[in-house]
Amino acid sequence: MEKLVLFLFTFIFTFIGRLTIYLISKLRKKKRSSKNGISSELRYLISKFRLKEDSIDKKSFAAIISFLDALIISLTLIIVITITDNIILELILGLFMMIIFIYALYEILGKILILKGFGKNEL
Repeated sequence: MEKLVLFLFTFIFTFIGRLTIYLISKLRKKKRSSKNGISSELRYLISKFRLKEDSIDKKSFAAIISFLDALIISLTLIIVITITDNIILELILGLFMMIIFIYALYEILGKILILKGFGKNEL
């Protein structure tokens, strides 16, 4: 029971901390991106899922991306810490898990955006 409480406390603390940092950095600062202040995450989703760029609110999208990034980092940290104590194995496992989580969650987000009607209607 103590391990479960420690597990949940660590996850919640990491998630809230990372979310706060991401929200402050993404919403308060101007992003140093190339086209019209569009973040690299949004450019990726627009090109991969053929989304309409002008219909997406960039501030709310930044909040969603901040939430996803905090979730990815928290999940990776918690899973890697509970699996092993070897630092080299933690780094390797953490890298692979982070890549898998990023790909999976961005795919889910793209498909949700298409279902919500942000995709281009091509015939």
